[in-house]
Amino acid sequence: MHRPDKQIGWPILAGFGLVVVAFMALSLLVTATGTARFAVAMGYDANVGYAVSAIFDIAKGILPVAVLALVARRALGTAVLLGAAWICLAAYSCLATHATVSTAISAIERTGTWKMEVRGSAKAELGTVEQQLAALSRPTAPRPAKTVREALAGTSVPPGIWKDSHECANIQESAYFAKACAQVVQLRRELAAAQDYERLSTRAAELRKALTEAPIVATADPLPAAFSGTLGPRAANRGHGGRGTAANDGRRDHELLWARRARGAMQRQGPGPCARAQQRLHG
Repeated sequence: MHRPDKQIGWPILAGFGLVVVAFMALSLLVTATGTARFAVAMGYDANVGYAVSAIFDIAKGILPVAVLALVARRALGTAVLLGAAWICLAAYSCLATHATVSTAISAIERTGTWKMEVRGSAKAELGTVEQQLAALSRPTAPRPAKTVREALAGTSVPPGIWKDSHECANIQESAYFAKACAQVVQLRRELAAAQDYERLSTRAAELRKALTEAPIVATADPLPAAFSGTLGPRAANRGHGGRGTAANDGRRDHELLWARRARGAMQRQGPGPCARAQQRLHG
């Protein structure tokens, strides 16, 4: 007599067991994450959620073995009770897994959207800065601010004019002051333009560096559509006892039926008092 495990081989059994254990560990982690989030929302500590989820998931793996053993011993009542408990645990695990996976996928999409918004804002700001730099560069780029500052410091104005014009600040009312302070005013304007040009150049370099380091990511992931089209509706319907779509359809048919009855009753009653008054006026 040949044993089945001898024909399959211990390496295959060990690999299959490893896959099963890995899948159970993944299920435990996903369910524990969802349960911990629910526990925090209800005001409990996250560790409480992890502990409860671990107990539920271990029970979900042990109860089928216990049910089979009870069925073999013909303890059908206890087997039915444990089977119902296992169905509840499986439904809870499906709901927690669905919620956790949906939350993780939504977080990925939100992160991608945020990164693209940041990149778009940086790109728009860079365009504005480049326009300002182009305007300051016409007809030629300004001299360095340090050079203009030294030239301004070397420009001399007669002391009387410097004092009376408040350091060449009030020259609009006097053509004499305007002529004497013309070079100073021009250098001040050039200094302001040079400072703005250097500031904008530094900002443009920072934005270009940020755009280079910011990757182009997708704001929409095909995984949510695949999940919603396959496992999502099944998990949601299972959480509602398989009545999600049927209940919605039944409620919609009920509303349509009442709307048809209301329209039929109004047609049988004829026009109301207001409508009859309007007919008499226009008649």
